[in-house]
Amino acid sequence: MAIIKCREHHAPGLLGPLAHSCNPVLHAFTMSPIEISNWVSIYLATAICCAFAIVLTTISVAIEMIGQRFWREPWRARRAILFVPHTWWRWQRRYFLSTPVTLGVAGSFAASLTW
Repeated sequence: MAIIKCREHHAPGLLGPLAHSCNPVLHAFTMSPIEISNWVSIYLATAICCAFAIVLTTISVAIEMIGQRFWREPWRARRAILFVPHTWWRWQRRYFLSTPVTLGVAGSFAASLTW
C-alpha cells in the first residue's frame, strides 16, 4: 500500500484526517464547478420534463373522463368506490408512457453539455 504524503500541514479540525485536502478519498469524489453545474442542469431539465409530463397527463385524463361523461351514469356504491383507483390507474398509465420522451430529452441534453 502506497503512503501519500501531504505537502501541506493542516491543523486537525472537526473532521480529523478527512479535512486534509490531500486525502485521496476526497480527491476521488470531488467535482469541478463545471461538472457540478452540468449535473444541476441535467437534474433541472429532468424535473422540468417531469413537471410538463404531469401537467399534460392530468389534462389528458381529465379530457378522457369528460369525453366518457362519467357523471351522467348512475352512481352505484361500486362505481363510487372504484372511481379513485380507476382514475389513478389512467393517470399512471399515461404518465408512464411519457418516460421514453423524458429520458430522450434529458439524455440528449446531457450529451450536448461540455464536460
